[in-house]
Amino acid sequence: MEDLFIYSETQIEPEELSPLRTYFDIEQSSQNCVEGLLYRDNELYYRSKERGDIQFNLNELWASHQNKKYSINREPLAKSLGIKGQGMTHVWDLTCGSAKDSILILKFGARVTAFERNPSVAALLLSAREKFNSNSFQINFGSALDYAELLKNDPPDVLYYDPMYPEEGKKKSALPRKEMQVFRELVGNDLDEEEVFKWAKGSGVKRLVVKRGVKSPTLTARPSSKYIGKSARYDLYIF
Repeated sequence: MEDLFIYSETQIEPEELSPLRTYFDIEQSSQNCVEGLLYRDNELYYRSKERGDIQFNLNELWASHQNKKYSINREPLAKSLGIKGQGMTHVWDLTCGSAKDSILILKFGARVTAFERNPSVAALLLSAREKFNSNSFQINFGSALDYAELLKNDPPDVLYYDPMYPEEGKKKSALPRKEMQVFRELVGNDLDEEEVFKWAKGSGVKRLVVKRGVKSPTLTARPSSKYIGKSARYDLYIF
C-alpha cells in the first residue's frame, strides 16, 4: 500500500473513494490546498498551483466518440492493434495517462486493461472509473511490469505503449490544453522506454504497439509495420 495525501475541508468517509483504498492508505488534511489532490463536492481533483484544477471524466470521453463512425479496418490505431470483432481483442494499455486512448480503444470494441504508475493520476482515474459503466475497462495502479500474475492469468492479445516524450520545437501558442499541461507536470518524460520494450519482448505477448509522433524516431529496433495517422504514428512490433 502507498500513502496518498488528499486535501478536504470535510471528513472523507471510508466508503468514499473506495476504489482508491485498494491501492492507497489515504491521509487527509483540512488545510488549504495549494497544489495536490483535492476532494470537494464528492469529486476528486488535482490542483496545480500554476494552472488550476483538473479531473478526468470518462463518460465525457466516451460521449465524444458517440457520433463518430469508426471503421476498425481504416483507423491506424485499430489496425495496428489488430482489433477484431466486439470484445474479441484484449489490450493492455501500459501508460493510461488521461485514458483518452484507452477509451478510444474501448470504442473500437476491444477489452482494455490499463495501468498508471503515477499515484495522483491513478487516483483521478480510479475515481473517474467508478462513474463509468463498463465491464470491459479495468484500471490498475502501478507498472504493468509488476503484474506478472495478472499477465499469466488474463494475458492480453496486444500491448499498447504511449511513452511521454518531450514536446521539442513546439511554440508556446501550440502548447496542449490545460489538462495535458498539468499532466506533464505530474508525470514528466518516461525514461525507461528500453526497459519496457525488453519486458514486452519477453512477456509472451506477440504484439506490441508503440505510439510516437508522426516524425519522431522509432523507439528502438525497426518496427514490423508502421501505421500513420494525422497526428500520431503507431509502430507495430511482432515478436
